[in-house]
Formats: sequence, C-alpha cells, structure tokens
Amino acid sequence: MEKKRKETYEEKELQSDLYKRQEQEFHLWLKQRLTPRKTALIMTVAEQIVETRAWKVASGLAENGRYRLCSEFSETVGHLVAGCKTIAYSEYLTRHNRA
Repeated sequence: MEKKRKETYEEKELQSDLYKRQEQEFHLWLKQRLTPRKTALIMTVAEQIVETRAWKVASGLAENGRYRLCSEFSETVGHLVAGCKTIAYSEYLTRHNRA
C-alpha cells in the first residue's frame, strides 16, 4: 500500500515535489546535536506515548481519562498542546505574549 501511494505521488508534479521534500526533511531534526534525553522526549511526544490520563486508561492503569483542568475531554497529547480551552485562555496566551 505504501509503495502504491508513493508511486501515485511521484506521478503528480506538485505532490511529487512535496513528497520528496517531506521525505528528505522528515528526519533532519535527528541530525541536530540534541542530547539523547531531548531526542527521547521528542520521539515520545511524536508517538503520543506520554503518560497522560488517556494513556493510563488505555494501558489499564486508570479508570478516568478526563483532563483534570477542564474535565470535558480526554487528557491526550493533542488536547494538552492545542485543544484545551481552559489552558488556551491562560497558559497559551501567556506563552504567546512572552514571545
């Protein structure tokens, strides 16, 4: 399936260019001089295996997977990083204003 998808992208002019660039740039961050600890952290977040409540529920270690600040959605990496309205009006805004 992956081979067929790759061949399909390579046949199209625009998608072919984007696909090749993505393929070349995907692991560039690994070539940076990052400590093993930082590399492991990036990989953990990318794979979404951070020990959140949702992860604990999926692993059978907890029963409640709701995020403790909003109690509205599951505590997942995506929700913590960009989806929680409770954090959006405080932490995200503070971080944005400092930049």
